[in-house]
Formats: sequence, C-alpha cells, structure tokens
Amino acid sequence: MIFLDSVTLVLGWMAESAQSGNLLLTYLIPFLVLLFIIIIPICVISIDSAKPKHVASNRTPYDGNRSQYVAKRRQQYSTKSHNNVSHDSKQKLVRSRLRKFDLPIEEAELVFGKGWKYKLGKNHIEPSGGLFFEILKVQNEILINLSYRKKILHIVDKLIRMVDSVFNEDHTTKWFDKQYGEGGYENYKNYWEFFKIYKKTPSETKSENKLTLAQAYKELELDSNVTIERVEQKYHNLALKHHPDKGGKQEKFKRIMQAYEITRQHLQK
Repeated sequence: MIFLDSVTLVLGWMAESAQSGNLLLTYLIPFLVLLFIIIIPICVISIDSAKPKHVASNRTPYDGNRSQYVAKRRQQYSTKSHNNVSHDSKQKLVRSRLRKFDLPIEEAELVFGKGWKYKLGKNHIEPSGGLFFEILKVQNEILINLSYRKKILHIVDKLIRMVDSVFNEDHTTKWFDKQYGEGGYENYKNYWEFFKIYKKTPSETKSENKLTLAQAYKELELDSNVTIERVEQKYHNLALKHHPDKGGKQEKFKRIMQAYEITRQHLQK
C-alpha cells in the first residue's frame, strides 16, 4: 500500500509539473520513477537470497508428539555417549597394554601390523577372537615363519615375555586341550619352552647332533615296542624333571625334546 501511495503521489506531482511547464521535472521525474521501480524488486530479491538457508542436521525431526520426540532425542544422545565412552575405553586399554608389554608404537606396528591398535584394543577373549588369539598368531609366526622371526629378532625376548603374560590366564590350558585333546597344551608349551632357550624349534636343531631312533628311545628310557601314548607320558615326566627352570641342564632338556620328536614321528608313520 505504501508503494502504491508513493507512485500515486509522484504521478500527481508529474501532472502539476507538466501543467506548469517545468520541462526538467517533466522528464526527470519519470526517469526517477522508472529507476525506483527497477531497484525495489532487485533489493527485495537480494534480501531474500541473503537469508540463512535451512541446513539439514542429524537431529531427530519433531513429529508433533513431544513425549516420543524427547524419548528419541534421549536415545540418540545415549547412543552417542555410549560410543564415545566405548572409544575412550578402547584407547585406554591400548595404552595400558603398550605399557604392560613395553612396546613403543613402532614395535607394536612391527609385531601386529597396521591394525595393531584394533588388535591391542580387543578383550582377552571374544566370540570372533580376542587378544589371546592375536598373541597366539604372533607366537605361531615366531615359531614357523623364519622371515617374521628375523624381522623381530631384536625384540624376541620382549615378545616371549608378552606371550607368557597372556598365556598365564586360566583358560589357556582348557582351550588347547579342547582343540588338540588332553595334554595338548603341555605339548605346545614344551615346544615353546624349547624355543625360549635356544631361539630355535626342535625340528630346526635335528641336524645338530641328531639322535638315531635307538638313541631316542634310550634317551626317553623306553623300549622300541611302546605306544605313542606311553612315549608322550614319559616325555612329559622327563621334560618336567629336566626343565632348566626346575634346575635341569639345558643340553639334557634339548636331547629329550629331540628324542620325543624322533620317536613320535616314527610311531605316527
């Protein structure tokens, strides 16, 4: 209305100017009116485009039901808070294990690979495999993969302590016995104990002072017509008796390990 009133006023003024013979006003005023008519829409469009646009967010849209809206917002906030807490707890767990195993970040990546944070942040046992299984993989790599062993040889003693600290959990024996039968963990443990002393596996030392089959049975204090169960039982007893940690001699323990490997392979043929 204000705009129309203004135009009417200006037109009236133009008519009076024309009647009075004022030529300057007669031509100037239409020009100003035309300019005014053009500028006003442009200004309106500019102001409208300058208004802040609605930005989509991840907030729960209001659907008119306040109680449901509040419940959804609380659930959204609770889920976000839980994820943040879970992430923080994982980070703390990773840092605590780095300190426990005395592993700098560079060594952790060397041992576990690029996913070292994810692996060290696992629970001890998980349905899909926890830290225990990751450590078991590292141990197997040390025992079997010579290129991997060469890569970590400068920190192998540190890794031996790491493996032992994780394997000292109560469930370890039960898991091995379930996978490999009764006494499976003892066999595996003795194999590992041999490596801890010599930094080699029994099979790698066969060519070094290799025992004959007759010497192997003699070393185990057995006759050649015994069963494999009897060999394993005798081996466990002798390995426990002559283990270096129990005051036994390393050379004797090594020969017992070799004798067990030779006789077991002979009986399994």
